[in-house]
Amino acid sequence: MSFIRIGLLVDDEVFHVMGFEEDNPIAEKWIAAFRSQVQLIDINGYAKIRKGYLYDGENFYGPEDVSFSSPVEKGTYDISESIQFAGVMDGEVMGFMTFVREEMEEGFYEMVIAAMSSNPTYQELPENVNVGWKFINNTFVEG
Repeated sequence: MSFIRIGLLVDDEVFHVMGFEEDNPIAEKWIAAFRSQVQLIDINGYAKIRKGYLYDGENFYGPEDVSFSSPVEKGTYDISESIQFAGVMDGEVMGFMTFVREEMEEGFYEMVIAAMSSNPTYQELPENVNVGWKFINNTFVEG
């Protein structure tokens, strides 16, 4: 079984490492998405974003709304316990990532919220690269 590590980077520094088993169909989809620089869009406050929904860079639309005429309404939300992001590829929602406060080390949840609002990038990581390493000139350097 092959294991792929994806790093989320802010300002070229690894702030979170995710691991995926390659022979899992859902993981394979996410690995391909991260290799293609998927967008992770904050969907907290949306009542009904689903796979296949469309995204124009500002709003979500139902899959049948190809003219982008009726955006999905966003309401108020509470991110005190969890925060959810839609993975968007080529303007279409392909999956979801949820971060749950009680499943994380103290302080990490707040760091994820701040980092995800900073337009992180994603890089496949060698086995020895961890949080805190820098990505400089296409090379990882221990931070």
